[in-house]
This record gives sequence, C-alpha cells and structure tokens, in this order.
Amino acid sequence: MKTSDFDYHLPESSIAQTPAEPRDSSRLLVLHRDKGALEHRIFRDVTDYVKAGDLLFLMDKKPFQAQLDDASAALAKQKAALETARLNLDRVKPLVAQNALSKKSLDDATGVYESYAAAMDQAKAQLATAEINLSYCTITSPVTGITSAALQQDGAYISAATSQLTSVAVLSPIWVNFSLSENELQTYRDQVAKKLLIPPRDGGGRMKECRSTSDDCCTARNGFQVSGSIRGVRFAISPISNPESSRWH
Repeated sequence: MKTSDFDYHLPESSIAQTPAEPRDSSRLLVLHRDKGALEHRIFRDVTDYVKAGDLLFLMDKKPFQAQLDDASAALAKQKAALETARLNLDRVKPLVAQNALSKKSLDDATGVYESYAAAMDQAKAQLATAEINLSYCTITSPVTGITSAALQQDGAYISAATSQLTSVAVLSPIWVNFSLSENELQTYRDQVAKKLLIPPRDGGGRMKECRSTSDDCCTARNGFQVSGSIRGVRFAISPISNPESSRWH
C-alpha cells in the first residue's frame, strides 16, 4: 500500500480559508459507533451528544504526572527503609531476650521501625494526593445534559480566578419556581382534597410549597412560592416578560 493511494482532488473553493461565522455554524460529522452510521450536523448541535462521563477538557498532565512519579518513588524508598528496620528489629529481639544486647538497643530498633512505618503512611498519603491531582486533568461531564460555550481557549493557563471552563445544564428534571396567590393555592388544596386534582408523582414531576424565605425557593411578594419539577419532556425556554416573578433552575 502506498500513500499515493489516498490522494484525491480537493478544489480550492472547498478549502476553508477563515473560520465560520458564527463559529458554531461549522459542519459537524457524527459517527454513531453502535450503528456505524455517519450523520451530518452543525457544530452547535454538539450539545445533543453530551452524556454523563463524556470527556469535556483535558489539561496538561506532565507536571502532575511528574509529581505522581516523585511520590511513587518516595513511597518505594520508604518501603525499603521500613523493611530494613523490620529485619533489624527481628534480629535485635532474640539477642535482647538472651541478654546479649541491652534493652535500649531494642527500644532504639523499635523506635526506628515505627518511625519508618509512619513515614511510609505519609508517603502513601502523598501518593494518593498526587493521583487525585492527576485525575483532575481529565474533566468529564458529571451529568447528561447540554453544555454552554467553552469559557477557556486551548493553551490557556487556568487559575482560581479562571477555573470555570463551561457549565452543563440538566434538562430532566427541570425545576421552575412560580408564585401563586393565597386564594389560588387554597383552591389547589381543595381540589386535591376532593380528589378532583391528582398531584404529580415521582417520575412525572412534583411540587412543593415554600412557606418561608429560608426554603430553597424565590420569595413570593403576594402569596406562596411553589417549586415544581418536570421530567422527560422536550421544550424550549423563552425569555420571560418579568424575570423577577419567575426563575428557571
């Protein structure tokens, strides 16, 4: 097989010279691994494919890998020192029992062994910390949902002030807070009591009354604040005329 076998003609008019505007209008080729089928989409549709556990960002691992290797070597060193201390303690014990060595020699050997044992535990903790730090380099989506635009560019340095990379919103369930007047809420309770209205159950949504500002809801000006959840629906969120009276979670 020759590389020339893969040559093909590509007209210059088909070669992009500048990025698409807007950037998310560029073409996206999707490979469905389960079916082996190809699908042509627009890049802004990439949010349709964000599942829990999907890789979102990958940070430079080299400095963290170096710290992990250093911690691993330090642990190996402490293990060797601990084994040497253990062997020395095993030799000292019978000699002290035969009065061939003083009890101070036993105390010294025991102290050295316990010191190295503590040092090995410390090395294990440092290795675990290095492993955790390295794991932070691989950033995956914790939930299935849609993502916002990336807030950092390739090659950017991340600090505490610029630590947010993107956000992932869960669409099912979606929580909405809204206000009801006292009369409307009482009517709702009466209908439920008379079984004229069946409250939503788990899996189909749920509602709760927020009776005080300490509840995890907005504060209603005239009446009660109600929080409801909606599951398994397709919808579009449009701007609201009065953002102070409603809020989407």
